[in-house]
Amino acid sequence: MTKAISRYESGADETFSYHSNGENHLAYFSKFPDSFNKDWIIALIASEDDFIGMMKHTLKLMLLLSCLVLAIAVFWAVLLARSLSKPIEQLKEEVIGVLDFNIEEIGEINSPIDNL
Repeated sequence: MTKAISRYESGADETFSYHSNGENHLAYFSKFPDSFNKDWIIALIASEDDFIGMMKHTLKLMLLLSCLVLAIAVFWAVLLARSLSKPIEQLKEEVIGVLDFNIEEIGEINSPIDNL
């Protein structure tokens, strides 16, 4: 509080923010109305976290949840890509075998005509 008072007395604006004890604070100073004939100053000092602390917490939580959702989406995308590319890789290997005239590895072809 002494930091805020000394800053106000040094000519700062009526409303300002300052850092003290590892926290940001908001300060507001106002002179008592002249109609009361008192030379008083009203001072309001509050921690910034009183106003936006929950918003900071929510922001951190949303960032964490977004990263988690992104990681899950990447994991599923990799699984999907592998499941789609595996049959294509097998087909590629069979085509290479056919091109090399290596047809011994081709399995038996099931045909309805064989059943007749």
